[in-house]
Amino acid sequence: MKKVISILICLIATVSLSFAEIAKSRFKITENNQEFDIKYIVTRDMQQILSKENPDISVFKTFKIKKGNEEGELRYSLFTDINETDFTNAKMQAYIWSLVCTKNIAGYDFPSNKLTQYGDNDVKGEFNGDYGFTAYIANPQSRYAEGYNYIYADFFYKKGQGLVARAFLFKDISFVGLNSDGSVREDSALFTNYDSFKFYDSKELYPANKKDDYWYSDADSKYIGIYVPESFDKKLKQTKLLYESMADNSGKQHDVLFLRKKQMLQ
Repeated sequence: MKKVISILICLIATVSLSFAEIAKSRFKITENNQEFDIKYIVTRDMQQILSKENPDISVFKTFKIKKGNEEGELRYSLFTDINETDFTNAKMQAYIWSLVCTKNIAGYDFPSNKLTQYGDNDVKGEFNGDYGFTAYIANPQSRYAEGYNYIYADFFYKKGQGLVARAFLFKDISFVGLNSDGSVREDSALFTNYDSFKFYDSKELYPANKKDDYWYSDADSKYIGIYVPESFDKKLKQTKLLYESMADNSGKQHDVLFLRKKQMLQ
């Protein structure tokens, strides 16, 4: 999926519903990671930074990406699924919500037929989700995109959990690494950082709901949203010294533990 920029157009919708009307039927802006959360995968190219406020779309988390001479940002906006029983029209509702978000971050009337659908099996295999859509936005005019010339936006939905709006923002097309045949260069900043999250399994409890003895409500923001090695967990349980344990494992990432602000370590 990540090697193909142009994909089949499967859904074309006329957006007659307002943002508020859609919200009432399916989604709301996620307020915290106990309400809805995902598993972030942070690469060596990423560094979490403060999210800039903008009037176009609520941003939940932002990463700066730097790979060689290629630079950009990766932003996440999360929307909680408030209708956990009726999924009859979930795909169309997710599409309409994604289209409204796309128009907002583009800053102009983005054509609905340019928001295209990923294969459901691809979304399940790569992100553990149910449905996905994508849009390539050139010359955005929004406050959201200020300072950038391009946006590669993806929207992924999982029933009963929510919708993830993920956007790669960049100034130069080299960030994508597009080859003459339309494929993406495998060492490009986009390709190597594409698999950046996964949904939790429906049967899997969120970390905030799991019992554990180790709670930290005042962790430094630079440690939030990164994976840390198993050795960190062992030392932490022995000493209960959070920052000393992190210092000993500086630069070593491993998807064993995931640190969240005001949440426990699992």
